[in-house]
Amino acid sequence: MGTSNHPHLPTPPTHTGATRLLDGRDLAWAEFGDPEGDVVFWFHGTPGARSQVPHDLHDAAIDHRLRVIGVERPGTGHSTPHRYERIVDFAPDIEAVADDLSIEQFAAVGLSGGGPFVLASAARLSDRFTTGVVLGGIGPTRGPDAVISHTLLLVPLNGALGALRDLIGDGIGKVVRTFGRVGRPAIDAFFWLEWGDREAMSAMPASKAQMLGDLMDAAERGTLGSPLHDLVLFGRDWGFELREVRAPITFWGGTSDLIVPYVHAERQSKRVAGSRLRTEEGRGHFAGYTSVDQIFATIRESWPVVRAVAI
Repeated sequence: MGTSNHPHLPTPPTHTGATRLLDGRDLAWAEFGDPEGDVVFWFHGTPGARSQVPHDLHDAAIDHRLRVIGVERPGTGHSTPHRYERIVDFAPDIEAVADDLSIEQFAAVGLSGGGPFVLASAARLSDRFTTGVVLGGIGPTRGPDAVISHTLLLVPLNGALGALRDLIGDGIGKVVRTFGRVGRPAIDAFFWLEWGDREAMSAMPASKAQMLGDLMDAAERGTLGSPLHDLVLFGRDWGFELREVRAPITFWGGTSDLIVPYVHAERQSKRVAGSRLRTEEGRGHFAGYTSVDQIFATIRESWPVVRAVAI
């Protein structure tokens, strides 16, 4: 575990490191918030890496007595390239990170493409998983849980994406390394087009800078392979059904989400027993992401602080 210089990040992690898995692979992670707090694993979107967090997450985590650990998926940054066959294969790896860091119980938050990995952890690690929040998370494309939307195109494209993922993944990293320093206009244009998030993200320039800085940091440390790996997995059976998730999950959805339509949050909330649906009228893909204090308050509703407060 250690600290390092992160010139691209408005909110740098307090500690960074990597967990060595039994097969010799590494999963890299970054810490924010209260080092003595209850642990929340934060699973980045597609694309993203270990520091793709709201700019105000660190202070909010301290207020809620939470230790937030962003974990970057295989093929990104310092995480060793690896091809999961199914999303559920991620669960043993995150359990290994928990063991390595002496974490008994944990919650999890996933943005967009990180959502399925929250649900996989909840389904397979039920004895350690306390509660989860899914922010604009993509839903299944196969089986009884499949969500009818444009994401079903990932099924027929699965073979082509699988064949091209290494080549395209390497290309993403090269583009970010080459043009990342002038990427601010690109991310501004992205949020101008994602009109449901335009106003909220315009008021949070540091969070936009954090997103861009996270990609630059990952590209400079290694590659950005996980986005294409993610898309391949999203077009396959996840390896579990949503009815297997027993932990309390809150699904956050914006009714004007153009990337992962609101129906994904609505459908998944109906399939996960005891879950909650939080609807943000008129908001886009990053509804919830811009309200990190509310995310942590939601986690604390299901997982109250039980440790004594030092006087």
